[in-house]
Amino acid sequence: MSKDSPLTSQILEAANADLRLFSESLRQGPSAELYEMAAHHFGWDEDGGPGKGVRPLLCLLSSAAAGGDWRRALPAATSVELIHNFSLIHDDIEDGSDLRRHRPTLWKLWGLPQAVNAGDALFALARLSSYRLLELGHDASIVLRVQHMLDETCLDLMKGQYLDLSFDVEQPRVLERYLEMIRNKTASLIGASSAVGAVCAGASDRAISAYQTFGHHLGLAFQMLDDVLGTWGSEGSMGKPVGADVEARKPSYPPLYALEISPDFSRLWRDPQAGREEIMSALDRLGAQDAAHAAAAEQTRLAFKSLASANPAESAAAALRSLADRLLVRQS
Repeated sequence: MSKDSPLTSQILEAANADLRLFSESLRQGPSAELYEMAAHHFGWDEDGGPGKGVRPLLCLLSSAAAGGDWRRALPAATSVELIHNFSLIHDDIEDGSDLRRHRPTLWKLWGLPQAVNAGDALFALARLSSYRLLELGHDASIVLRVQHMLDETCLDLMKGQYLDLSFDVEQPRVLERYLEMIRNKTASLIGASSAVGAVCAGASDRAISAYQTFGHHLGLAFQMLDDVLGTWGSEGSMGKPVGADVEARKPSYPPLYALEISPDFSRLWRDPQAGREEIMSALDRLGAQDAAHAAAAEQTRLAFKSLASANPAESAAAALRSLADRLLVRQS
């Protein structure tokens, strides 16, 4: 796997620094423990190391690719990372997840009410971060457009989570409904991350749409491959027990593909006595992993086609392609 380009390394360092500095406002007053909760969630209390920062990187590299100064998009990049993480905190509560990134989730340590509150705090910080674009000289119309896009994206996240929580395999067209779920839950924010970077660069509407479509298809590919990892990956790579998604009958691409093509698998999936190994064996026989990889490859092709249509600056475009490649390789 290739190393980060100098541009990517520089941007990631700046994005992580801005996120931590802006989050310092949580330290103020008698509610300062909110910062400790955020620090635990982000991993700052452990070693202070930088996160992967995929969404901020997409935002800032897209801004550079669209001809802008990526530094002037830093507040937007911090916004998208805060949005992503507030949604993770709430997802962990709703899914009953004990671990995230090999660490206890916030609700397991601080309880449900305080974890909900911490997620809400990150959501509020995300909105406040966007307004800092004014301090960097952006016109109010740009700031309003960025915030409008991010608010729409937050609503998409909630729609996606609703579809996830209410997903019913007894209903028809399971793959079609799955795609609608991940469009909202995963692809929407990745697409918005790229698009708001282009907005901050003053790109044309056509280019902004191309960057958003690039991120959207990348997000779909990412989720499909994440589903593969959640089914066949190791505990070390996922931070949770191997096969946990299968045992929980979590709706993801491999089993939903199998449900659509095999009545026998449909009966197996619905059988509460069917064990993980039996289900995994059936998925292997039906070629579910290959099908997920093929679907992700098509989404990746569409993502790079959309990126090329934006006529991006080559150095930043190369960094975007490299980021996308590494992101998808990690998931496969």
